[in-house]
Amino acid sequence: MLPKIQYLALSDNDFADSFLSILVNLTSLKVIDLCCCHLNSFVPIMPNLLDLDISLMTLNRSSTSNSGDGVT
Repeated sequence: MLPKIQYLALSDNDFADSFLSILVNLTSLKVIDLCCCHLNSFVPIMPNLLDLDISLMTLNRSSTSNSGDGVT
């Protein structure tokens, strides 16, 4: 993987459940842009994250279950 990534721009995308879960392995990640994204899952908790842009993000709640492990 790419463990030293600090900024990740992923705006205007559709994500499957499994994709966002791999973000927790990016321990150097400080900023992530999920603006205008369509998600089918929660955003995982990333303790080192300083900035998370989720403006205009849509969440398909019908296919998610909130287990308390992230932001919905």
